Amino acid sequence: MSKDSHNKDLVEIFFKVSDELNQQLQIDARNSRGKTPLYLAFKSGNKKMIEQLLRRGADPNLAKKHDKSTPLHFICTKSSGNDMVGVFLKIMKEDRRETSPIDARDKYGRTPLQYAVAKLSPNTVDVLLDHGAELSNFVFPSESLFDASIKFKSGINIKITSSILAVVERLETRGYELNRSDALTIMKLFAKYKLFVKSADLEVLNWQDNVRLTRKVKETMISPSLSLYDLLQLRPKEVVKRITFKEYFEFARCSEKLRMLREKEFEACIVAHLCEKLSRRFFQSWTLYPFWDLIHKRLPLECCDMILNNLTNEDLYHIFVSADEQSS
Repeated sequence: MSKDSHNKDLVEIFFKVSDELNQQLQIDARNSRGKTPLYLAFKSGNKKMIEQLLRRGADPNLAKKHDKSTPLHFICTKSSGNDMVGVFLKIMKEDRRETSPIDARDKYGRTPLQYAVAKLSPNTVDVLLDHGAELSNFVFPSESLFDASIKFKSGINIKITSSILAVVERLETRGYELNRSDALTIMKLFAKYKLFVKSADLEVLNWQDNVRLTRKVKETMISPSLSLYDLLQLRPKEVVKRITFKEYFEFARCSEKLRMLREKEFEACIVAHLCEKLSRRFFQSWTLYPFWDLIHKRLPLECCDMILNNLTNEDLYHIFVSADEQSS
């Protein structure tokens, strides 16, 4: 049952019958492969089973794998980690039970926080930081560590883009300062997974001439005070004053709105506008000084900024890469 995430009712029945029969369970018994029920529940993402086992005294430290990963490492690599991390830490705190340090490292030297960032799980990042995860020694994940998560979300550009930006926002809000290497990693992800949009897709007439499309855009709220239509009218520098990446992320997670945005006529133009505008601040802020260096500071920064305003995010990425190669 620990393996099956669909047997939530059976879990309760099983424990209820066991209690009625006054039968003591070997809660940490291992199977032929040495796995405990709690380990199997973690692996399947069975939140109900995890909670039941922990409440009944299952030892989370016995769920460690041979690579020294802790339950938190394991949870943070799962797509359901958002809820599971909170449940796990809440029970550990309520029951005053000892568990591995929140910044424990596996055999690869990685912490649960690194896996949560690589998994593009901003809410999990928040939970870990709320429970004491340290940013002072945090190392931003490599491009390869992000790969599995982005492939899992493949085909939903707005979801990938919003997740990346929301994770970065969470880290920076808590005090982490991205460096140029981190920024390059993020930009490479945009390039690798084709998150950049083509200039043709950014033509305003592509969607504003479509009456049905315009009506749906006006009816769609991206935040309580901002419609998708209003957002698309804003200049990139104005966008950041009206919406946070957290709101963008929550909008992209809404299944009903996401289904609408994945309609053929939306995908090419509306999503293109949205992704380009909301990621613009990140690309332009990181490219300004590298561009200035590339032109040997022959123009004032204000002029450089005006030039960059007329370029796409993909153009900015190529400028950043060129500057990085020149400086190395």
